[in-house]
Amino acid sequence: MKYAERLVSVLKLPVEAQEALKNEALNMAQAIIFVKNINHSRFFDILAKAIKNKLTAKGIEKAFVEKKRGGGVAFFKKRVVQFKHEVEKNKSSISSQHATEILREIDEIIKILSEIADKN
Repeated sequence: MKYAERLVSVLKLPVEAQEALKNEALNMAQAIIFVKNINHSRFFDILAKAIKNKLTAKGIEKAFVEKKRGGGVAFFKKRVVQFKHEVEKNKSSISSQHATEILREIDEIIKILSEIADKN
């Protein structure tokens, strides 16, 4: 990956990861590993662990390939609670347009979860 591509790719990272890079809690090599694993189910857990424990780039790579026991419903519930907290914290900076876009995504999630609930 070329230097310019790496710089642009970190813009895909969630705000928490971009802030960690900005505050030098992560370096560029570590951030690129997070870019490559942006859709990983444990992304935010590994990000928190990497910052707290000052994991090396190799340590972060290893964390993404390790299997964690548990997960499932607890993982999703934790993410929903984190999302809710972030929305509450940043309420004044969320535009009406972004709120509408987020609501569309939430509506899609509600449809998916309703289908799952209706099967049981």
